[in-house]
Amino acid sequence: MKVGQYPSIVEFNKSIDKYKKVLCSNDFREFNRAIGLKAHGIGIGSFVYLRRIFENLIEEKVKSREIKVF
Repeated sequence: MKVGQYPSIVEFNKSIDKYKKVLCSNDFREFNRAIGLKAHGIGIGSFVYLRRIFENLIEEKVKSREIKVF
């Protein structure tokens, strides 16, 4: 079992920056938090944040479709 790592996975994983274009600032912040939790072995906490992001994306899409219909 690995106790610690410096730099952490979050610090050297720059591939998450591509998601800034599609996520609002709050969702991107929660996405970073989810990755940090997963990096520290707290998978269920990570899942909760990812679920909230998906809920926000789905809700946003539904609202945009409602506007187009009416």
